[in-house]
Amino acid sequence: MKRFFYRIAALLMMVSAILGWVISATGIYLVWRVEPHVSNGLVTAATSLDETLAATEGLLKVADSSLEQAEKSIQLVETTVDTLAGTLESTSEVTSAVADVVGDTLGDMVKGTRAALNTMTKTARLIDDTLGFVASVPFIGRSYKPEVPLSDSVSDVSASMNDLPTALGQMSVDMQTTSGSLVQLSKDTRKLATSLADIQDNLAETREVVESYQTTVTDVRGSLAVAIQNLPTWVKIAAVSITLLLVWVFLAQVAIFIYGRELFKTPRVVTVEAAPVVVEESAVEAIIESETSAEESAEEK
Repeated sequence: MKRFFYRIAALLMMVSAILGWVISATGIYLVWRVEPHVSNGLVTAATSLDETLAATEGLLKVADSSLEQAEKSIQLVETTVDTLAGTLESTSEVTSAVADVVGDTLGDMVKGTRAALNTMTKTARLIDDTLGFVASVPFIGRSYKPEVPLSDSVSDVSASMNDLPTALGQMSVDMQTTSGSLVQLSKDTRKLATSLADIQDNLAETREVVESYQTTVTDVRGSLAVAIQNLPTWVKIAAVSITLLLVWVFLAQVAIFIYGRELFKTPRVVTVEAAPVVVEESAVEAIIESETSAEESAEEK
């Protein structure tokens, strides 16, 4: 019965060894059959990835160019707005100064001019009367009949200036209001310039991020180019390594097959060693005494 089981075990060992040979040989065949396809597939995939990265790099360049143009435009607008704010501040100050001149200085000048014209009106009336008197003296005077007497002309000029102080005062008030509006407009313009400066800073930071992305993509493309160049070699090294492993498995099956065949031919004999028997000294003495007594009894008989 034991011999039967030994034969079964030996047969299984030989079958497993044969299967190992088949698997190893098939594996070696498939490795070198698939190796070119794997190499080409990996190179194709890496090339496609490189093309994708190239397109991404192009998009990043376009984005960087657009951001640069936007940054320059914002910078130009910010400079213009800042200059406008300065102009408005200066204009506000000038407008306020002009309003003071118009309302105070010019108003006082108009009032003084009117007073002078009123005085001149009286003087002109006196002159008209004097010339009229002289013209009425026979053999001395000449005809003096002006279309508009001098006093009337001066009086008309003075009368035409009656509304001028009020108009100048209203103009001064309007200019002061305009000056205040220009001050507020200047403040709002300054805020706009500050916001534009912040936008410009954000654009600069975004450009830095885009540039870092460009650097990353460039580095990855460089590494990928090296990988594309070395991929066939790496695949071949992997194929050789797998082949060596399968050859080792193949050779290991030879030892298993030989051992199984030997076991199948000559089944294993199991030898059982006898265990030593330990006898106590008292028992031995008793046996010797009994044998001695038996011998003595036999002699006596």
